[in-house]
Amino acid sequence: MTNNQYYQRISEIVDIVISPSDSVFFNQFKSMWHIPKDTKQTFIGNSLTGREKGFYVQSDSGYVLTLYGTGILGQLLMISPIVIGLIISYRLLASQRDYGILAIIIMGSYLVLNVKELALMTRTVWPVICVFISISLLEYQAHKRRVDEAKNPQQAA
Repeated sequence: MTNNQYYQRISEIVDIVISPSDSVFFNQFKSMWHIPKDTKQTFIGNSLTGREKGFYVQSDSGYVLTLYGTGILGQLLMISPIVIGLIISYRLLASQRDYGILAIIIMGSYLVLNVKELALMTRTVWPVICVFISISLLEYQAHKRRVDEAKNPQQAA
């Protein structure tokens, strides 16, 4: 990359922060964000992917495509395992700091990735999320058990 390209990228970042409406990125990105006009579709979706003939959705955003396909209800159901995993991983920061940070970064990155691509609950993402949630739950339970045993050593014996 040349110095001129670096300056263009940096100026674009500055434009987003200072004046988002003048930013090329913001203007390209805001056209992707819209919601269905039909109230029923907004809440429960139309069960389509947004790529069918006659039902094409002019967006690449995973959140928008999911909103058209499964509605707000489906969106909440898809986000809930990740949010639960984030909460459990956050609780692990006290006992397993490295693992907690890693889990938070990975699950948070899926939420960010879904802004641009349909990433939640895909075949490649869901198994990773399940593994992190399972490990987080098991480790959190083990940590609680260790704390309880330290408080009541007679019960542990």
